[in-house]
Amino acid sequence: MVQNAGVRTYGLVAVALMVGLAGCGGILGGGGGCGPGETEIAEASGEVSVTGEVTETGQGSFTIDDGTDTAFVQSTDDVSEGDCVTVEGVASDTSSMPGANVTIAAESISVN
Repeated sequence: MVQNAGVRTYGLVAVALMVGLAGCGGILGGGGGCGPGETEIAEASGEVSVTGEVTETGQGSFTIDDGTDTAFVQSTDDVSEGDCVTVEGVASDTSSMPGANVTIAAESISVN
């Protein structure tokens, strides 16, 4: 009888960990459902619509990650780290710059 209680406890702990970590894309994969969008950042060029998680914010810009790559977004819109956003705008290759392989001049941003 005591042995079954131990197995049951381990099972409950495992379920609690899985539920608790479900939103952590880096641990369980999937990015919590935020991205990629219509266009993957890894393939972004010209007019695009990309969806990703805000990973860093700055004055007049922020960085998003859609699970395929990262993009530097030029915008004064108010977003916070962890927000899931869709960015529409013009993408250009900036692989020679550190931090992101794509820069997007945002025309519109929506927080999902």
